[in-house]
Amino acid sequence: MSETPSGEENDEATNDSSNSETDEPQTAEIWANKAHKSSDFPPEVDVKEEWDGMTVYLPSSIRKELDLTYQEMSLDTKRNREIDITKLRDFYPLVIMLGLERVEEADTDELLALLMDLTR
Repeated sequence: MSETPSGEENDEATNDSSNSETDEPQTAEIWANKAHKSSDFPPEVDVKEEWDGMTVYLPSSIRKELDLTYQEMSLDTKRNREIDITKLRDFYPLVIMLGLERVEEADTDELLALLMDLTR
């Protein structure tokens, strides 16, 4: 506690925390995927806390294509809709959901042919 010029006691810790809430966002808020400003976009999720993690190994050609596709989509959504998408929260789940739909629609011969292409 400290005294104000008028002699009143002041709790600096309380004032510091209330000021920081009204100023710039805290680092934790930025890293918790708080970039979306559109009200019709899904609610924000701290994916590292709330979702299950997994590791995926990809051939470098697929990894490069994945990165380029993310960059293109990110630029397009930012430019046309003013929405910042993130890889972990938005892009990777989207790729997996669309990929699962495609796998479910494919027949066995088509899937085996694609697998053969991956191992070459």
